Amino acid sequence: MLTILKTLAWIVLPIVGHALFWIGFINRMHGLRLRHRVMLPLQLFHFLWVPVASLAWIGWVGWGEPRLLAGGHPADLGWQERWGGLTFMAVALLWLLRWVVLTRRPPARQIVSEQRELHQIGQELAEPPVNREARNNWWLSIPGNEILSLEIIELELTLPRLPAAWNGLRILHLSDLHYTGGVSLPYFERVFELARERPSDLVVFTGDLLDDVRLHEWIGPTLGRLSAPLGCFFLQGNHDWEWGDIDRTRQRLENLGWQNAGGQTRRLVWRGQPVVLAGDERPWWGPGPNWSLAEPGDFRLLLSHSPDNLPAARRSGVDLMLAGHTHGGQVCLPVVGPIYAPSLFGVKYAGGTFDRSPTLLRVSRGVGGMYPWRWNCRPEITFVTLRPAE
Repeated sequence: MLTILKTLAWIVLPIVGHALFWIGFINRMHGLRLRHRVMLPLQLFHFLWVPVASLAWIGWVGWGEPRLLAGGHPADLGWQERWGGLTFMAVALLWLLRWVVLTRRPPARQIVSEQRELHQIGQELAEPPVNREARNNWWLSIPGNEILSLEIIELELTLPRLPAAWNGLRILHLSDLHYTGGVSLPYFERVFELARERPSDLVVFTGDLLDDVRLHEWIGPTLGRLSAPLGCFFLQGNHDWEWGDIDRTRQRLENLGWQNAGGQTRRLVWRGQPVVLAGDERPWWGPGPNWSLAEPGDFRLLLSHSPDNLPAARRSGVDLMLAGHTHGGQVCLPVVGPIYAPSLFGVKYAGGTFDRSPTLLRVSRGVGGMYPWRWNCRPEITFVTLRPAE
């Protein structure tokens, strides 16, 4: 029995470790400032190489000498097989340990309450909001695809430096709309109808709007319908950098009353108390925000397209950081959770609320995606209510 387990370990764990190595590599490459034409070949290579290498490993140590699958003993493996197998076994075991740590991580202590309301928008509308002629339409037919649903999250947080006068400040956080044309405009119009039904004092959008510049006309009927007493602020993300007309999009949003937060720092006043709001679009645009406008006791709110700017936020004493980009992983496996997330941190900050003192990080799963497929990871918009700590 022990020999059988050793044999299975020597065959299965290196394959798992090898796959996880490439997944981690691709995740972190997506966190860099690389064009799609660079990333696409790497992704294709990874998707092809992993199964080919796995089959080769099974053939090499399973049916080659010493034929583990035919009763051979792992001790008879050559040094090449031992070195390669142990290396990727270590990767698999480290990933398993990391997964245990992440899944057992307690919720951020600043969360007072978190309520969710599900809307099946694809079923609410008279006709499915799908463009049958879109290039990536076939993703929409995958069984269990949740891309036409929406989860409205009501999140209540306590923050130590929040002024008492701000008790109840509400922020509507939107991210990653990804207008590709596959999911048609009526879906997004319904999303913004639902967003307008609830009050908010501040509206923020943390990037990735257009995957097709021909859909500029969608901006008015969606983002153009929102307003808030403290204003509406936006960033642009890597898809806007890759496929959007940056200047045209920025001008269109500003004409609709939105304010560009990218690389900017503003000192706002609400109920007689200041808040310093800044935006960080790195690594696609720089520089990062200049916090010189902030006084030592000012509350600092950072908008960032990617959660990868968290270390800089912590060094700058940011109180609350709102980000997107990772889509929650977009596909989350039962028990395991997300596998792919375009981040230097891998799936660590794929979606949710994270206490990284002095910064509280909230990462939105976003609404859309270049590939319109979501499984066990619904689109979301979030209303964040802030409370001062006792």
